[in-house]
Amino acid sequence: MSKKMMIAGCTGICLLLTSVAYGSSGDTGNAPSPASNETTVQQKSEIHSARQDITAAEIRDKMLNAIDYYTTIQGAYRIIQKPIGVDEVVEFDVSIGDTPGSYVKVKSNVTGKQSEHISNGETMIHLYEQEKAFVKQQKIKKVTKESKIQKGPRYYKDEEGIPVYKYRKDPSYAERAHDVIFPQAYGFWLYRYPHEIVGTEQYLDRTAVVLEGTLSGTLAEKHRANTFKLWVDQETGVLLKLVETDDEGTVMNQMEVLRLSIDKGADTSKFQIIEPKGWKEISPVLNKEREVRVGPSGKEAE
Repeated sequence: MSKKMMIAGCTGICLLLTSVAYGSSGDTGNAPSPASNETTVQQKSEIHSARQDITAAEIRDKMLNAIDYYTTIQGAYRIIQKPIGVDEVVEFDVSIGDTPGSYVKVKSNVTGKQSEHISNGETMIHLYEQEKAFVKQQKIKKVTKESKIQKGPRYYKDEEGIPVYKYRKDPSYAERAHDVIFPQAYGFWLYRYPHEIVGTEQYLDRTAVVLEGTLSGTLAEKHRANTFKLWVDQETGVLLKLVETDDEGTVMNQMEVLRLSIDKGADTSKFQIIEPKGWKEISPVLNKEREVRVGPSGKEAE
């Protein structure tokens, strides 16, 4: 199904990150040692190699199709979004194989509230611990990777000049973790905003392709940021880290993966749909209101 919006959007939370260590130690007044010179040459060589081996378009396409590059994925990330006061840690355990399912736990560092979102590929349940309430969605539409591969262009403008984004469905229904594990929204940024590959880095034992770019228009206003930097796993398209800064270089939005395990199995026992005894069931409509949050596009994400 086509999604129309003025700028790239996302189906989950627009999330962003943990404390990042900036700068380095050492006496900058001293001339670099031969060893540091070798390191510099090696780093330049890695940047050159990255530019030769993979293009920004290829990274974009991997982000748009990340679920094709792994079967199971586990981990956690922290998101900080200053404009709307979000600071959360998201844990996930996901399978995209023959029996898809997911477990996602979200905990706010601001309010202390915690929610869990569980799918077995056919039924979903959302648990809200503080309220002792839950929402159960029966008979969700079963999705396979093959049946939801988008045909034709994923991004284009319609006859009125309005951008159209074609999102793929996730068989595991792990929407609350999509900013990392299936970062289509950020992949669409690479259609709309100027960017370039600036090198590669090792991150959590993964090779990350690093891209820098500029934001503009409504998205820049909503995010209060005009530059972005992405660290994308070269093998899978998983988003490992994001930093957005304003005119003065202040970090406004961040996202950073804290731990990550790919294709090392999933704990499928977490995918069980169990209604907690004594908890109140609330309607999906109320749940939708509860889940509304501003996404990467600046629109309300469903």
